[in-house]
Amino acid sequence: MPFPSKDKIAFVSHIDVKDLKLPRIRHLIQQQRCLVPADAYIQGTDGHGLSKPFLVYLRNKVRPFAFAGIYDTWLNPENGEEIPSFSIITSAANELIRKLPHERAPVILHREQEREWLNTSTPLNEIAAMLQPYPAERMNAYPIAPTIKNPQADDPGLIHPAGPKLITTA
Repeated sequence: MPFPSKDKIAFVSHIDVKDLKLPRIRHLIQQQRCLVPADAYIQGTDGHGLSKPFLVYLRNKVRPFAFAGIYDTWLNPENGEEIPSFSIITSAANELIRKLPHERAPVILHREQEREWLNTSTPLNEIAAMLQPYPAERMNAYPIAPTIKNPQADDPGLIHPAGPKLITTA
C-alpha cells in the first residue's frame, strides 16, 4: 500500500499478492490500478540485497513492459498537500528469479492483459488471476556492479554486465 512519505515527491513501494485480503488494499486493487512501465529492473539477492544485484529483463527485446500497480494519494497533515504514490505488486518468484536467489518478484503483465488491468469493471477474480509470476523462459538476467546501490551514482554504465547472463542459450 502506498504509505505517507515526508518527501514532496511521489512515494513508491511494493505490495505483496498476499496483502490483497486487507480492506484498504482490496479497495485499491478494485478501483485504483495502474501500469508501471519499465525496460528492465534491478533485483538484489536474498541475504545480500543490492550487494549482489542483477538486471532482469524480458527476452526478445520486449520493451517496454508493464508492472501491475496500484495508486493512491495521501494528505500531508502538516500542510494539506496531496502527495501521489504508487505501489508495484509482487508475487512468488519464477524459476529464473529463484536462481539469483530471490523469493519474490514484481508482477509483470502480459501485453494483452494491460487493458483489462486498467478497466475498473474487470471482476476481482480475473484481476487476481493476472497476479502470477511471469514465465521464466521469457526472461533473462545478468549481474551488475554493486555500485548501483549508491544513490549518488548516475552513469549508464551502472547496468553493464558484470558477469554472464543466467540463460546463455536462445
